[in-house]
Amino acid sequence: MPGQEQLSGAEVGCTGPKKSMHKSAGGYAAWRRERMAAGPLASRAMSPGGLSEGGEEMSGQRSEGELMGSEEEVPLSQPTAREMGRSAGGFTPVQPNLFEIPEIKVTPYPVVEGDEMTLTCDTSLSPLRPRTQLKFPFQKDGWYVQGFSSTNQYGVQSAQVKDSGNYSCEVTTTTNSVRKRSQEILVKINELFVTPVLNVSNFEVLKGDNVTLTCNTSLSPLRQRTELQFAFSRDGRNVQDFSSSDHYGIRSAQLEDSGNYSCEVRSAANISKKSEDVFVHIRGEKTTDYTLQNILRLLASGIIILIGAFIVYCHMKFVRDSKTKNGEDAEERVEEHQL
Repeated sequence: MPGQEQLSGAEVGCTGPKKSMHKSAGGYAAWRRERMAAGPLASRAMSPGGLSEGGEEMSGQRSEGELMGSEEEVPLSQPTAREMGRSAGGFTPVQPNLFEIPEIKVTPYPVVEGDEMTLTCDTSLSPLRPRTQLKFPFQKDGWYVQGFSSTNQYGVQSAQVKDSGNYSCEVTTTTNSVRKRSQEILVKINELFVTPVLNVSNFEVLKGDNVTLTCNTSLSPLRQRTELQFAFSRDGRNVQDFSSSDHYGIRSAQLEDSGNYSCEVRSAANISKKSEDVFVHIRGEKTTDYTLQNILRLLASGIIILIGAFIVYCHMKFVRDSKTKNGEDAEERVEEHQL
């Protein structure tokens, strides 16, 4: 109709470009009379985009009441008019999150070998969708260690040093329509105790000597009260079962006691570590060792013997000279007496 302005779909459903809805009082009254004269069906019909300038009806029509006050229910990703704020330039949508970006957490902290380690993928659902089903895969160094599961935890029953790495988790819906990933965290598994070292009391062992082997290790300062057990073996065969003693003794060593010795340390959590082999050689007899020290000892002994012989020689010479002189004196006294 002349003078009639178009009523846009943007003004009704907020989905198209915004146009003016201003109508004069006379134009609107004339429009109403024309629609009523056309019959009840035409009076109820209206296109989502409004009427054309020629007053023709369009498909997808709605009633006047629907135009003036109804709200269409939309999915979570499509906010309703009540969830939209008005700004100077038009409508500003508020996008609610189905769930928050997850955060991965580890317990206990710090983690020591043998601990039961648990990783938790922590997130929270929107109160608009509290019954949404989620799945939680976990990754270590970019590789999946647990697939898509309904539990938000990944556990390691007895943590080992090899379990150290960068861990992350994902949260996804069952249809993968929404998927979010946590930041990576570095998880370091601390050693419960260091690899043991086997020490031998004597480097030169002779047949009949006593030998002591010691298995040396040290506990982590995080677990100083942990009890350890020690075992010893020779050439792969056990010579002392696990006990609290870190010593193994060989009394009156024999030639057959020679061999490659090693020790093993374990904890109650079945953390076990083994030392390197140490070769122990039992000698049958001592070989001559012409060292400088022995040479000096021989020289000193020879000098002492020479000095002793010289003293004896001087003493015997003195005795002999004394006897000779005494005899001469006796003869002179006899001659004098005869005269």
